[in-house]
Amino acid sequence: MKVVLLFCLVVYVQVNMAAFSAAVLGATGEVGEQIVRALQRSNEFTKIILVNRREVELVGPKLEQRVVGMNTPDELEANCKEILEGVDAAYMALGMGKASQAKNKEQLMFVDCDLPTAFARAAKEAGVRHMSLLSSVGADKSAQYSSFTGTNAGGGWYSHVKGSAEDNFKNVDFTTLDIVRPAGIIGNQNTGVLGNFILPKLDWMLPENMNSIHVEDLGTAIAAHSVKQLNKEGGEKVVVLEGKSLFQEIDGGRYTNVGKRPVPGVDDAKVENAAEKTIDSSEKEL
Repeated sequence: MKVVLLFCLVVYVQVNMAAFSAAVLGATGEVGEQIVRALQRSNEFTKIILVNRREVELVGPKLEQRVVGMNTPDELEANCKEILEGVDAAYMALGMGKASQAKNKEQLMFVDCDLPTAFARAAKEAGVRHMSLLSSVGADKSAQYSSFTGTNAGGGWYSHVKGSAEDNFKNVDFTTLDIVRPAGIIGNQNTGVLGNFILPKLDWMLPENMNSIHVEDLGTAIAAHSVKQLNKEGGEKVVVLEGKSLFQEIDGGRYTNVGKRPVPGVDDAKVENAAEKTIDSSEKEL
């Protein structure tokens, strides 16, 4: 009798377990890769489509790769419509990586706003219910270009581009939309050795929305909250994840608001190894 009941329970769980499909644009980037890895770990997702200019070195039974042209926003939108049919959640992680390397302000707008918006339109037309947009702290469409900061992250034009993308995604009108605004991302090659070492040590004196976050934790948080949205647990149509609301998505909220710092001992190893990871990655490219 116990065996029969156990069998029935297993069948019930399997039948009622969510089986979502996802698509990620920007898996070649460090944050995009961590989003994919978090989705792979989740039992909620059975299929993950990677949309990129080229194939990425990620493997797994859930993964499917789609190489598309994206020389123009219209080309990307046209290429993605069919690919995104039947997808439940899409994740927008495409970006310059290191914004200061943009040739001019138009290139930053093209990569960080125009192409993402095209992907969002294609997702909406394909029937995607949820979208997660990787933005940045300080995103503000009204911000202005300054020759002093140029296209650097945190500068006026960078904030303008990110704010413009946020507005565009809101206007697409998804069933649910997560706008993710991290500050300094540690464990990330684009942050640099010095940034990876210093940023976590400054968190205690900064507002919580300016606190740094490890790239792996960022991917985990993005995936975790998207599952809540898909299961209708998010509570709002548009959710902005920054500061406390972002940190509490990591491992059930392992970050504490006390002193605006991570729980002691939890992230010490990651912080200490962040600079080493950056050095190792740089050496591999040489």
